[in-house]
Amino acid sequence: MSSLRCEHSETPVSDDEVVLKCLYTPGFVDANGVLTTENLKVEELLAKQRANDLCGNSNGTSVFRERRTGQLQAEKVLRELVAERPDRKPRTPVGYSAFVVSRLKELSDSALEVVDDGCADQPEHAVIRTVAPDFAPGALRVMRERLLLEMSQDIRQFAG
Repeated sequence: MSSLRCEHSETPVSDDEVVLKCLYTPGFVDANGVLTTENLKVEELLAKQRANDLCGNSNGTSVFRERRTGQLQAEKVLRELVAERPDRKPRTPVGYSAFVVSRLKELSDSALEVVDDGCADQPEHAVIRTVAPDFAPGALRVMRERLLLEMSQDIRQFAG
């Protein structure tokens, strides 16, 4: 387990934690039910792109830590995260993918990490990004396909 990065996060992200990636329409799930590359953009995952490393707004792919919350709380937080993005193109949240951090690390040959990124309003926030700053984008694209298949194994629709 890594050390705590952000003061508003309860704990560092552990390998046995489940994290949730919000899914949106259109285009976040293909006709076969597999997550599309829109869910894991290479440029968001690259550590060298850490132009912003401020807790709550760090570069990386945003996820929500499911720990100590129920499904309805998780849905509430994910919907709030989408609503707080008025500066970007409109998206409609439809559900989320749930996956275990250790599996993400295994499938990426430990090239990816999930780090706490909590802030006062969103202590459950975390980001997925590469461990090494000089990771090759081409190699990351190959890993991404394995990760997307894994992330597609547990897709949950929002209630109501």
